[in-house]
Amino acid sequence: MKGWHIYFTDIHEMFTYAELSAKRYGSKRVLPEHLWIAALVTFDQKKILKMAKLLNTMNIDIVELTEKIKKKLEEERKKSMKTDLPEKIPYSKDTKKILKKSIEIAKKCSRDKVLPEDIFLSFLIEEENSIRKTIERDYRVKIKTVIHFIKEKVPEFRDMATEDDDDEDEPQRSQYQRSSRSSKTPVLDTFGTDLTKAAAEGKLDIVVGREKEIERICQ
Repeated sequence: MKGWHIYFTDIHEMFTYAELSAKRYGSKRVLPEHLWIAALVTFDQKKILKMAKLLNTMNIDIVELTEKIKKKLEEERKKSMKTDLPEKIPYSKDTKKILKKSIEIAKKCSRDKVLPEDIFLSFLIEEENSIRKTIERDYRVKIKTVIHFIKEKVPEFRDMATEDDDDEDEPQRSQYQRSSRSSKTPVLDTFGTDLTKAAAEGKLDIVVGREKEIERICQ
């Protein structure tokens, strides 16, 4: 982590809360779960709601996901009951990989500061972390599809290449290209959900108006 702080000056509070979260749950390492909770607590709520809406379009409920994460941490805390925690809690290898990935994303986007969006995208791109695995397992989504969708919806990410852009996604990109020729919203047509239709059918799990729930999981 040495020397990395210069990239996180705008979101430095995330680190303090991540370490506090690790202590709260009796962990000797700052895990990706602690970083996720810290991001929700310290980032601008408008940015969190924006990301929540994007994930919800892919049928990933950020409120439910965070409750799952907190439940897992609480269960592990009860099992371990560690009391001899170090004063300065180090970061796990997986957490460092996420932070390193966020720096790479910022650089690829020609920025010298990491933004909240970079952190959230890093959770999805970095394969060896529990947040990504939980999303893949519990929501049964193809994580690369989610990444492509977010990159298309967030202007800063659209021209950024990632490890997930490989040959196995060629059919998916071809489908997108075919859609783009005949639609004004090719990304939504290819990767998204028809929210108007879903709302009419009563299938839409609305994020708008759930600010109180998001605030609750951040506590």
